[in-house]
Amino acid sequence: MDNTHNWGGDFALYIHQSKGIIDGNVAEIAALNSYALQHSSYDTFSPELYPWGWPILLIPVVSLIGLNYFWMKLYVLFFFLSMTYFAFRYFTTLTDKVTAIVVTLCLLVNTSFLMFTNSVLSEFPFLCFVFLSLWLFQNVKLVMEGVSCDTDNKSIMKRRLFLNVSVGELALLLFAAFSLFFTVAIRSEGYLLIVALLISASFDFINFSNKLLFIKQNSWQFVLWGTVALLHFVYLLLLPQGSGAHVGHFKLASIASMLENVEFYLFKIPLLFSSFFGDRFAFVILPLVYLGMIKRWTHDRTLVVFVLLLQGLLIIWPHQTMRYLFVQIPFIFYFLMRGLEMISFSLNIKGYKVSMAKLFFVFLIVCLSIDAAMIIPSQLADDKTTEGPETPAAKAMFEFIQDETGNDAVIVFFKPRVMSLYTKRKSCLVNDYPYKIRAEGDYLVIHKEMGNFDQIGSIHYNPPEWLDIKYENDLFIVYQIMKKLTV
Repeated sequence: MDNTHNWGGDFALYIHQSKGIIDGNVAEIAALNSYALQHSSYDTFSPELYPWGWPILLIPVVSLIGLNYFWMKLYVLFFFLSMTYFAFRYFTTLTDKVTAIVVTLCLLVNTSFLMFTNSVLSEFPFLCFVFLSLWLFQNVKLVMEGVSCDTDNKSIMKRRLFLNVSVGELALLLFAAFSLFFTVAIRSEGYLLIVALLISASFDFINFSNKLLFIKQNSWQFVLWGTVALLHFVYLLLLPQGSGAHVGHFKLASIASMLENVEFYLFKIPLLFSSFFGDRFAFVILPLVYLGMIKRWTHDRTLVVFVLLLQGLLIIWPHQTMRYLFVQIPFIFYFLMRGLEMISFSLNIKGYKVSMAKLFFVFLIVCLSIDAAMIIPSQLADDKTTEGPETPAAKAMFEFIQDETGNDAVIVFFKPRVMSLYTKRKSCLVNDYPYKIRAEGDYLVIHKEMGNFDQIGSIHYNPPEWLDIKYENDLFIVYQIMKKLTV
């Protein structure tokens, strides 16, 4: 964990949106990214804007410390640890504490998760609020049913308000509503959590014989969902939205892309368990996971529906990356335990019954811990600066762009969102035709070691006459584009 970052691109837009809130120029940030999407060779590398939840959470770090990746990564680590805490608290409402502990430990010592805290992205803040929302919702439900769950009944004020709930209970309900709203504000997958909760409530309603009594007993849900809707409405009014345009990417989905997604994620799931398991381990665990989901359908219907919706989204969504799996991995661990409980037996060790399911998870935790012990220290010992925007060569290039180009200059660069964050210039990527570089940009920046990844890297070996070199260092060449064509 250091004060550097990989090139990525997603992190840059999150940080830029956060700076936009602080500086009061969110419209300018939206315009810069919209320009990049409209003028690049392709427009699927980013939504116009991300949901504002993570940029809002970044405000304390960005406003107090500025563009400092070390502190941002510590902040991500805080959300990762908070996620494991709330996951434990939530799982204890569903199962015994020993099971909750072993499932949570699989997250806490997971090498893939721990390594991902080195990126300033929204997965762990999102998972933190997913588990906070589920835990609070479960608490509200149990309290409203007259069962105390992590709520000190002695401290609840006796004065009753409308809906026949106390001030303390109403505060808990509103906190749960805010958490659900903010989960959606961090990542769009939050909508799937709300859909899962509503589907689960619909099944409860269908299975309840006295419909009027059910409505009366669950009247608190009208207040909760009404509050979520009101908060979301205000959020949509106050901040410009751009993530909805991402929905258009579904048109890229096809039968072939769905089959590719299934194959891709089947071979990525074992990487989130341990290197000791083979790349076909998913074919062993997933049947057990689905067996656990069937077993717990009545009691954990919300989780079952949520996981199925997440998996359906990953199959349909036409883009692939391993981090998309992170949201469902905690629940896969949980349902794997439940599935193993159905087929395993217990051993009697000195008068104590120990299930084989729990013994397998102890073995899994040991494997995960060995992975972490082997991989993470080597990463910490490596003091090499991550190849990205914080290398000396990159910072010198950005400084040249800021000092030597006009404020309205357009920079053709393979990471336009990073360029806009560091220089406040319009930027776009061109990786197809040289004439488009000339048509779109005022300056071209080539990364010498990136080849033709999102750039026409080979152009610097034999640059055309309309490219005039203005700056060069070990990694970058900056050209001024001459005789720009009128589009």
